[in-house]
Formats: sequence, C-alpha cells, structure tokens
Amino acid sequence: MKKPILIITIRLLKMILIVTNTKDNTIDYFLGSVSKEHFRFNTDNFLSDYDFDFSQNWYIKNKKCNLLINQKKISGIYYRRPVLPYLNIQNANDDLSRQLQNEAYDVFDSFINSIDVNFLNNKYAMIKAENKLIQLKNAKNVGFYIPKTIITNDKSRLNQYLKQNKKYCIKPLYLGYFELKKNTYIPYTAIIEKCDYDKIINYPVFIQEYIEKQYELRITCIGDNIFPVKILSQSNDNTKIDWRVDNCSSVEYTKTEINNELKSKCNRLLHCFNLNFACIDLIVDKNNKIYFLDLNPNGQWAWLDEILDLGIGKEIERYFYEGK
Repeated sequence: MKKPILIITIRLLKMILIVTNTKDNTIDYFLGSVSKEHFRFNTDNFLSDYDFDFSQNWYIKNKKCNLLINQKKISGIYYRRPVLPYLNIQNANDDLSRQLQNEAYDVFDSFINSIDVNFLNNKYAMIKAENKLIQLKNAKNVGFYIPKTIITNDKSRLNQYLKQNKKYCIKPLYLGYFELKKNTYIPYTAIIEKCDYDKIINYPVFIQEYIEKQYELRITCIGDNIFPVKILSQSNDNTKIDWRVDNCSSVEYTKTEINNELKSKCNRLLHCFNLNFACIDLIVDKNNKIYFLDLNPNGQWAWLDEILDLGIGKEIERYFYEGK
C-alpha cells in the first residue's frame, strides 16, 4: 500500500511597505492599530539602517530588526512622508552633502514609485493633485461650487476687485507650512481688510471670496469609502476664518453623514487625479450650498480617527489586504 503524499502549502506573508520618516506621528498611530505585517521604511535613515538591492529581484532589508521585503512579500505601498536621508559621509561640505542626499533620495524614490502595486498614493499622481488650480477646475467639473478666485500681481486690478461690496480672504497657493529658525509655521487663511489694500505689493497673491459658513466638512476618502466629519468652526471666534489654528485643537468635530450625491462628487474628484486616498475640505454656507476649498492627497487623518473612532486606520489596512 502506497503511503499518502504529504502536501505542504506555504502561505507567503504579505506586508505593506510604508514609506515615511522617523517623526511621522500619523504612522506611529496607524501602526498601533495594524494587525498584519508591515515594513516601515524611514527614509531619513535610508543610508544607515537599510541594505537594499533595486535590481530585478529587488529587496529592502532593515538591518536592525532583520526584516526584509521584496516583490513576493509586498501587498502595497503607503507613500506617506519621505524625507532626505541623513548623510553618513564624513568631511563633505554643505553643497556636496545636499547633492549626495538628493542623489540617495532619488535612488529609492524613483524605484519605489516604479513598483506595480496598489498605492496610497503614487507620488506622480499626488504632484498633479497638489496643483490647486487644477483642483478648482476639476472640482467645478464634478459639480462643486467654487468661491470666486483671483490670482494676480496687478495691484490696481486687485484693488478694483477688493473695493466691491464683498469680503475676500488671502491664502497660500502652495505653501502648507514653512520653517524659520528651526520653528515650523502654518500660513493661515486671513480676511483682507480695506486698510490692507495699499500694503499689497506687486507680488502674486491668491485670493478668494470669503464664504459665510454654517459649518465645514473634512471628508477622508479611501478608495470609494468615505469618512465625513463636521467641523463646527463657527462656534469659536478663533476658528471662524481658519479652523486649523491652535494645532486644530480649538474646534469641535462630530461624525456626520453625507448624501449619495456628495459622495459621488468626492469619488469622481479622486478619480480625476487617479488617487486612492485624499482629504477634501468643504464649506457649507448659510443656504446649504457646498463649496470646495481644497484637496490634500496626503492629508492628516490620525487625530480625527482617534477623537471620533472613525475606523480610518482599519480601512487603510483593509484596502491593502483586501483590495479596493
């Protein structure tokens, strides 16, 4: 009698590749809720903590914990907050150091964004999506109201707009934050008063008509799934213009529901940019009209998930292991 053949099936463990840095608090929070295997790639320590081979049979290995990821093990890439690596070369001058840092960054960045897997989000899709003028155009095309928008360096033309019987606010077109003497600052939205007109020099400004609000919405989108939050910005004088002041801690947030029409607009807007993740900021005015303000293809979400138990972290994990 023949002995039965023993068939052993080896199940290969899949991992999320998380591309970020050591100071990313959102990823710290996310990994506190992840139940499946992951590979955290802190790009600031790229040259000290990792061995890699980006040839045909590629791998990245964390030398400290001996964990390795490769094409067979990867389930997707969460492209979060890569930064320039620390340089481990002695006696290099500042100019040479920056060139070497940029070269090292391009080595891993070019390779990672060439891997054919699910992304949250591919770098090149995010670059396009960060263009606020393209955002406004696509948001209007999918059906959102858009505040009247002015971009100019013509002071006389600008004064013609501002002297109309409307309120306008000024905001940065691109700059989310800036660093000065090792401190980080956020340029908040501000109302332009009549006394400010003559202070505006011939420098490009991005100005929008100020919309009187009932409340605001921040909608986190993961694939076709949506996590809407109502921001009660008008209940506090400090947050009426920009709810982000005081590190987003001076405003009340609540879970909310949105109708299918608004969900469809959000989904179609993401599809315009080939995004699988984004945070969309909206205004609801006194007549219940919904105005589009901004789309962030790599927006922060952890503080809302922690406060309101939205399940965003779990949904990101599900996205990578169960598909879109």
